[in-house]
Amino acid sequence: MDNLIKFTLVVTFIYERPEMVSTMDRWIGYALKSNVKHLKIQVGPSNDDENYKYCVPQTVLNAISIQIFDLVNLIQFRATDIVHFERLKMETPNLHSFTLQGPTWPSILKVASLKNLKSLHIFSAPITDKWLYEQLNKFPHLECLSLADCPMLESIKISSSSLHKLRIDSCGNMAKLHIDIRNLYVFSYYGDIISFSSNNLTLPKVNLYIKSNNMDNSWYTRLIKLLDEFNQCFKMVTLESDTGENYIIPCEVRKLTPPPLHNVKELKLSMTTNRHRPIAELVDAMLWISPHLESLDIINFNVQSSFKV
Repeated sequence: MDNLIKFTLVVTFIYERPEMVSTMDRWIGYALKSNVKHLKIQVGPSNDDENYKYCVPQTVLNAISIQIFDLVNLIQFRATDIVHFERLKMETPNLHSFTLQGPTWPSILKVASLKNLKSLHIFSAPITDKWLYEQLNKFPHLECLSLADCPMLESIKISSSSLHKLRIDSCGNMAKLHIDIRNLYVFSYYGDIISFSSNNLTLPKVNLYIKSNNMDNSWYTRLIKLLDEFNQCFKMVTLESDTGENYIIPCEVRKLTPPPLHNVKELKLSMTTNRHRPIAELVDAMLWISPHLESLDIINFNVQSSFKV
């Protein structure tokens, strides 16, 4: 058969039958070889148990022939480099996790009826400030949001009453970030200095990896201003770095500005290389940034130095 108009695969019960997975893969492979235009896959019942789950092959998302793709009882959706889809519409009320990765996206992407979505992860994608703002308003139960390497994000505002974890990584053109998330537990930011603001945010845990190719005195002054925004985080602040140099505030800058994290009691410096600055210099830098520390951890690979202040 050269062309198949529609292929529907319904498997209502696959518990403790792993051989069904390979059989389903073969059936779907047959449909793809037959240039199927409308593919529908239904696996049930909807359940969080791993034994009830089926992972759709990536070849389905890359298929040239598919025009309509229906997934029923979908709980987790992850797609990398969706090349051939012109239109993708998501109406999956049971979806818990949604991940999109890659610079190639459908020209029309609509997500609706995702009322139970808990995790949203977007990597290397051409999303805009407007698109992100509009989509986040549709997810009342979202708990985890990750945005990485999204070059079109410039100035974003995130408001949520349910979000617990927020991670922003290497969004190179982002200049402003405002968050109004009263139940946020962990905030992670990786990139250059941005304008950050929040509505009376109190965070139990903050992870920051602030880096730049031009670390002059004006950069360090702006770094202190950014760190000051997290002074209300009383439990734990983690500063990440390659060598620790980006957190060693020059003496001339220290004379002009007060320490930014004077309310923080626990501070951790985590480094990714063994070419770090001398420990004594790093300890001095951390004690200036947080002069009222009770504990300080300096981690380099698997070596950890702990200090009680």
